[in-house]
Amino acid sequence: MHDYARGAYEALSWVRFLIRRQMKKSRKGAPKELQSILSEVERAIDDICDGVAVDFRRKLTPIY
Repeated sequence: MHDYARGAYEALSWVRFLIRRQMKKSRKGAPKELQSILSEVERAIDDICDGVAVDFRRKLTPIY
């Protein structure tokens, strides 16, 4: 994983952790805005993971 992607992944993972922790603390349930932000963060993390998976597969392809 490139440094930029790794840094983005780490930062987004931390933000996801903070959001989830806040959602657990909230007794009224998570506000829709927070759920929406969490959804965006999770999609971004998935995009990074998908990109890494594609890159990994390319690295496995033998060069002749």
